[in-house]
Amino acid sequence: MLRRRFSAVKPRLTPTHKKRRLEFALRHVRQPRGLRQPRFVNLYDVLDQGAALLRQYIVRYPSYLARM
Repeated sequence: MLRRRFSAVKPRLTPTHKKRRLEFALRHVRQPRGLRQPRFVNLYDVLDQGAALLRQYIVRYPSYLARM
């Protein structure tokens, strides 16, 4: 049997500690450049943002339209 490296008795993670760790992790998650934009206020902002990105992409790569 494998020897346990850690003691079996460990302090439990309190809910607040767990929440803090999650927040920290989410804050430090690596994001692709496209997602690093201001938070969206509502769904319509999301759609506007998507349309703007699509427009930029089409301007940059016109052949993209031909494939659609």
